[in-house]
Amino acid sequence: MCQYNARGLLRSLGATLKNFLYILIALFITSCQSETIEKPLVVDYYFFGPQAASFEIIGFGWYQWNTQGPDKGEPEDIIKVVIYKETSLEKIKKNYPVNTTIEQDYRYIKYQTAISHFNKLIPEFNEAKINNEQLIKNLSLIVSHFK
Repeated sequence: MCQYNARGLLRSLGATLKNFLYILIALFITSCQSETIEKPLVVDYYFFGPQAASFEIIGFGWYQWNTQGPDKGEPEDIIKVVIYKETSLEKIKKNYPVNTTIEQDYRYIKYQTAISHFNKLIPEFNEAKINNEQLIKNLSLIVSHFK
C-alpha cells in the first residue's frame, strides 16, 4: 500500500512539475517577445537650442534630403525630433518615418544623448552669459516625460 501511494504521489508531483514548467516556458517566451512600451517625446528641431549648438547630434535645420536650407523669404523647414529611451530605433523609425513626398522629416535621438547634450549646453550658455532658461525647461520636460 505504501508503494502505491508513493507511486501515485510521484505521478501527481510529476504532473504538477510538468505544468509548472509549461507556465515558466510560456512566461519566458512572452517576456522575450514584448518590448517595453514607451511613448517617445516628439519636439521641434530648435528644442535643442540653435542649430550651431545641436547640428552635431540632430543634423542641420533643413530637410535632410536637401543640400541647404530654404531661401530667404521662404518658410523654414519643419523638422521634428523623436526622443526615445527603451524602444528600438527600428521601431521608432517605423512609427515616425521620414517621407519626402509630404515633407515629413524626423530626427531620432536616444534619451541619454539628449540629456548629455543639455547637461553640456546649459553651462556653456551660462558661462557665455546667454539666457539658458528655455534649455533648463526643455531638459526638465525630457526628464519628467520619461519618469
